[in-house]
Amino acid sequence: MSFEISFAPGKDQRGRTRVCGGTLFNLHPRSVFPPATQATRAIPPTESTSVAASGLFSPCTPSQTQSNDNEPHTQGVQVEATATATINTDNDKSPASASAPASSSTSDSAPGTVPNLHLIDYLASGSLYDFWIAQHPIYGKVVFQIVYVSQPPCLNPTYDEYVDPNDIHKHALKEEDNYMGPLKDLQGTIVPNFFGVYIAQEYPEEGDEDEDEYDYLAIVTEYVGQGLGPGYFEMSADWATMLYDTYKTIHMHGLMHNDVTAGHIIYDDSDDKKYLRIIGFRHADYGLLTDILHVALLVDEAAYVRYGLGLCDIRSVDKERDFPDYWQRLPLPDSEEFVAMLRLGKDIACGNIKPPYTGHPDFQHLLLRAQQEDP
Repeated sequence: MSFEISFAPGKDQRGRTRVCGGTLFNLHPRSVFPPATQATRAIPPTESTSVAASGLFSPCTPSQTQSNDNEPHTQGVQVEATATATINTDNDKSPASASAPASSSTSDSAPGTVPNLHLIDYLASGSLYDFWIAQHPIYGKVVFQIVYVSQPPCLNPTYDEYVDPNDIHKHALKEEDNYMGPLKDLQGTIVPNFFGVYIAQEYPEEGDEDEDEYDYLAIVTEYVGQGLGPGYFEMSADWATMLYDTYKTIHMHGLMHNDVTAGHIIYDDSDDKKYLRIIGFRHADYGLLTDILHVALLVDEAAYVRYGLGLCDIRSVDKERDFPDYWQRLPLPDSEEFVAMLRLGKDIACGNIKPPYTGHPDFQHLLLRAQQEDP
């Protein structure tokens, strides 16, 4: 669905992307998102992951940013949020179902007019996008992230977050691919609902259809709350467990986030809504649970969530013991192959070097047989 943007009074000069009110945005020609009809509206998110305990997040420097890449950047160094956690003692790429809106009383635009996306407030400038809270005529409160394609902020190749202007469309469509692929069934529960990639021209000319000719690129997603970071925050044990389980769910759906920061964790701790959402998937990659290298990388990320953002000390995280659900999906080699593998070195057979298979529940059976052989 196409839409024109408008600004709340006094907000049109915010952000780095100087886009004018009245600019027309159309669905990207390579987007796979099927737009809803004008007379419908999105179903609110389902709070499937909740906690009843008290002692929630306590951000000391609360961020109102919901940014897929909202961490500041400096030349040669990517600055990531550091989090200090304290235990609280009160312990087929079709749209997701939440993207198929339900009927609503939201007023429609008059026939023949273009729907309006009203930008209410500016959120933040990320390493690539500017982020706005907006009101969509169909989807309600959304996040509108926009970049001026020909002059993105990360033009310096020495930046860690450098993005070649020619790759911006690829980045956006990759993020859509992640939302509409591995994350499809998680929209509205673990990740926000995704509402498409859009493009616009600063000075539209009739007949321009080449995506390289478009000046603006935008992504629209559901607004789900404020970011946990950057900044200092405290986390209760219940919320830490929810964080671990949230990332585990994403991993079990075959996706590695590759951008774990406090700014990409969105939370709501109001009385009737207690949930986490993860955002920021333009760097995410598929993780095959049947490939040993992929599983090892997924376990590395799951471990980092625990000691980098959660309550665990890095020395207490055992990548073999603590993540059996990851390893058990990995097909073990047959006994003969495994014995041959052990024979490569006595240290392996003696247990001095542990192959990643040790996290698999059947490992001990193979190890017992291997130790009966002469390495």
